[in-house]
Amino acid sequence: MGSAGDAAGAPGRRHRRRCRRRADCACHRHAQGRYRRDPRHQSGAWRAAARTAARGIDQGPYRPQRRIIGWHGHHHRAPGHARGALRAYRQHRRARPRGRVRYRDPGAARDRLSHLAGERLRLRRPERIADRDPRLREATVRLTIAENVAVRALAHPDRPAIDVLGGPGLTYGAAWRRVVALAGAIGMAAPGPHGRMVAVLLDNTADALLAYLACQWAGVTAVPVNSRLAAPEVGFIVGDSGARLILADAAHADVASRAARDHGAQLVSVETIPTPTSVSHPALGTAGRGTLPCVVGYTSGTTGFPKGALYSNDHYLTALMRWGWTFGLTDDHVMLVPGPLFHLSYAGLSLAALCIGARVRIMPSFDAGLALDEFSGTSTFAFLVPSMTGLIAQEWQRRGGPAVAALRFMISSGAPGPLSLTRTALRMFGNARVCEAYGWTEGGWVTFEAKRDDTLLAHSVGWPTFGNEVGVFAEDGTPCGVGEAGEVGVKGVTHFDGYLGRPEATEAAWRNGYVMSGDIGIWQADGRLCIVDRKKDMIITGGENVYTAEVERVLHEHPAVLEAAVVGLPDDRWGEQVTAAIVAREGAMPDAGDVQAFCRERLAGYKVPRRIELLAALPRNPMGKVQKFRIIEVLTNGPSPRAGG
Repeated sequence: MGSAGDAAGAPGRRHRRRCRRRADCACHRHAQGRYRRDPRHQSGAWRAAARTAARGIDQGPYRPQRRIIGWHGHHHRAPGHARGALRAYRQHRRARPRGRVRYRDPGAARDRLSHLAGERLRLRRPERIADRDPRLREATVRLTIAENVAVRALAHPDRPAIDVLGGPGLTYGAAWRRVVALAGAIGMAAPGPHGRMVAVLLDNTADALLAYLACQWAGVTAVPVNSRLAAPEVGFIVGDSGARLILADAAHADVASRAARDHGAQLVSVETIPTPTSVSHPALGTAGRGTLPCVVGYTSGTTGFPKGALYSNDHYLTALMRWGWTFGLTDDHVMLVPGPLFHLSYAGLSLAALCIGARVRIMPSFDAGLALDEFSGTSTFAFLVPSMTGLIAQEWQRRGGPAVAALRFMISSGAPGPLSLTRTALRMFGNARVCEAYGWTEGGWVTFEAKRDDTLLAHSVGWPTFGNEVGVFAEDGTPCGVGEAGEVGVKGVTHFDGYLGRPEATEAAWRNGYVMSGDIGIWQADGRLCIVDRKKDMIITGGENVYTAEVERVLHEHPAVLEAAVVGLPDDRWGEQVTAAIVAREGAMPDAGDVQAFCRERLAGYKVPRRIELLAALPRNPMGKVQKFRIIEVLTNGPSPRAGG
């Protein structure tokens, strides 16, 4: 037992005489009138019980060491978990009948302290607060894109949601009923080697957009298939993804049935799925599908076979949030969708519009005159690839350059465009913000720039967007400085989750934590990024690097050239020969020698195309990107007598 001071709650006189840590010890603070009850000065039985309990109860990251509690070591103050246990035990001692309690069994002491202080200890672990209350766990579940659209349907069932130009329209309530109907039809999809996958082969209709939501609602992964592909190409995607169900329309029934037969998949026709007049109230926020696969977008396949880029629900939803924030998408916008919904950019922007409550107007196929009419009277928001902008500009000029009043925001992406086209767009869309975004399937959109006539810069794609760290790297992986060319990579929050069934390709897509693009970029002094070429498209002639985009920019400035693409062909002397394929403007007939002379005035001699070919049109993929490998095939197999020297 201690002295009389112990019974009164203060350290004993004998202890004060022996204590060597006078400045810090509670016994001396007590003597100065600042005493706080300190459990280190209690009986030996108490100290042993407290030490044992603290070791047994506290399993968190701040587990106390043996010397912290009950000794005059260097650590006088126990961590929060242990202090909670000690306070709980002191309260127990005050409440018990008078008399001394000895815990001869350390396990009994631990159990008793756990019973008294367990709730207090759990509250002191921030990472485990949600374990205490199921309501907190539910609050952390993120809604899927489909569930966010369901929220819009509940809030605004009669608001216009989707219009198909020349076809029927849907309100948010009707759109959600259609989602439930589609989900019921595809929910029977059997699992394949990569889980439950549903291939979607549809034309640009409302069902093509709602199928994304239906797949999420049914708990399956959407695999949108390019509706312009040939039967063997469709079959490759169905087989590679392991889809066991194909959702198709009548226009693609033959191709879909062949793929289903070859790969053991079930075929479901959208025309046979009725839409109910009413559906039950959706239960939201209970699926917990954030980390599960949401969509697999197959790359355009400009070389070799396409690869399936996998996105989780959380990553795709976060990407839509970032796009909406960066592009200023609000519920009063009317979005025109002039491109294919099997592409993740057009589908993603459309889904973002539905999540926010905006209106989406889908073009079954692109028509420049119809698009110009939309921008003049109805649609306020659009994503256009440069080839679309060029066709709309031609129609606008043919009509005499009328005012385009409705359009408020236009974003260009997918392929580089000449400065002359950007200047035309700034004049044509006088009421709109004309912007440029740069990205790729695996990394998403990573840079953004609102164009201004006084700051236009060739090849500029703007500054990094929110949530993205963009880097330019040399061949050895070191970061490039301003003015140095290197491969562009991004470290962001919404990158893809890997290639489906291709771990080696997934590993190769990353370098030092960055998803690499395969594009050659150069930082500018003002922080903007310029994209000058695809890494694989760069031409090395006579030991000099030639960036094809730089040559193409000069060719586009020629008054007789409408479009141009530059490739490298094998050359015995120089290694590669700079070769240009051009499309003439209407009524023009450019001469190869004149075009070369035009380039020679603006480029170094080794950059001037040594061969120029006139084509009727440049081969492009559905996103408007020029397929240079097809140009190489054409020029290799069929040389033209119009080649320049």
